Amino acid sequence: MINKLSTRVSNQLPNLIFPDSKRSQITPFIIIGLVLLGSIGLYFVFKDTSPLNIKQNVPVDINPVYSAVDTCLRDTLSRAVDYVSKKGGYYDTPEKSIEMEIAYYIYKNEDYMPSKEKVAEEISKYINNDLSFCVNEFSQLPEFSVEEGEVSSRVTIENDRVSVKVTYPLSITKNEKVYKLENFESEFKVRLGLVYDIAKQIIDEQKIDRESICIGCLYDLSKKNDVYIKTLDYEDDMIYTITDENSKINNSAFVFNFVNKYN
Repeated sequence: MINKLSTRVSNQLPNLIFPDSKRSQITPFIIIGLVLLGSIGLYFVFKDTSPLNIKQNVPVDINPVYSAVDTCLRDTLSRAVDYVSKKGGYYDTPEKSIEMEIAYYIYKNEDYMPSKEKVAEEISKYINNDLSFCVNEFSQLPEFSVEEGEVSSRVTIENDRVSVKVTYPLSITKNEKVYKLENFESEFKVRLGLVYDIAKQIIDEQKIDRESICIGCLYDLSKKNDVYIKTLDYEDDMIYTITDENSKINNSAFVFNFVNKYN
């Protein structure tokens, strides 16, 4: 069981508390966080984390249609990042996951962590499936007749942002004149790439020493990157939550979850 693992605690952590845990209970195990007084610069960099549209040259006559899709894409991108990140980087829940639909990254000594490219693909799945439902706002534009093609998207994850390029063929008729729209872009200022790299470092450390959790390593990661790292002891599993107050989704801190099973 995970609560039998030894824990290496740095001498720098006199204030950490390790409460007793019981099987079948979710109990706070470690709460590590650091709010740096010198992070004013980061605050201003990440203060505005709303998705950004990338404006294109669009005929004035069909601008309402373009704006409807553009708004939906921005909203869908932020929801996709939030949903996928809370599940451990997946849109479709993988076989190796707990009942809360959070993915295992280590399962009985095997590494199941998805690549960053895989996480981007999962965000794309969400967008591909959800965008056309979002743009039901076409019904609010009775002066247009809109024929839709299939949505296809490509997501790129960077340290401080997620961007998407979407192919969404639209044939738009107004006053017997036909227009075509197809390409849309958006980006979202969120430190998903950085948080993913933090999770990867945690997994790499755990693979080196499978019998203990390096608390000092978690502390160093949280301090270096200005994030909170929390773990919950759940039966034979350890649920990790990385919270980034520098990135906001609907005015809430960005959250990334994953799970490790040790036996």
